[in-house]
Amino acid sequence: DALRQELALPAQITADAALQTADLDQIAASYSISTRSLLRYIAAGELTAVRFGRRYLITLAELRRFLNTPRTTKRGRGKRTPKAGS
Repeated sequence: DALRQELALPAQITADAALQTADLDQIAASYSISTRSLLRYIAAGELTAVRFGRRYLITLAELRRFLNTPRTTKRGRGKRTPKAGS
């Protein structure tokens, strides 16, 4: 499938043929990212997922969009300067 090849999805991800989805555990294992981080991205609205009970499913198209979106980090902000009068 072209989408699978474009994303270079490892064999561990067994996407549903009809829905083309993967769950958080599959994505986390394949891309070396924690499921906790994925849940934070979902909560922040940066990654769209559908929840079925305790399981989240993400479409491969959404995964492609997410992986191709640049992210900023909070690291390297430097030291904070004290407020005037402190």
